[in-house]
Amino acid sequence: MPIAAGLAILNLTFIVFGGFIYADKYGYGLSKTMIGVAVLAVSVVLYAYRRKVQDRLPLRLREAAPRTPDETEPAPVTA
Repeated sequence: MPIAAGLAILNLTFIVFGGFIYADKYGYGLSKTMIGVAVLAVSVVLYAYRRKVQDRLPLRLREAAPRTPDETEPAPVTA
């Protein structure tokens, strides 16, 4: 988790400086950056709508997963 948090902060720094502050100088331009951010924001809103309204499930940051594989399943054989 600390590594993921550090990388998220680093990525946010790159997005803010490269995507917004110096967008016209180093990137495609501020308008294209804003379009990309808007598309991502709309996708998050639509996902939340689908989870809460259509599926009637709570929003979660993580899905529950087993810690070990099921013992009844055979191991895959690779050749």
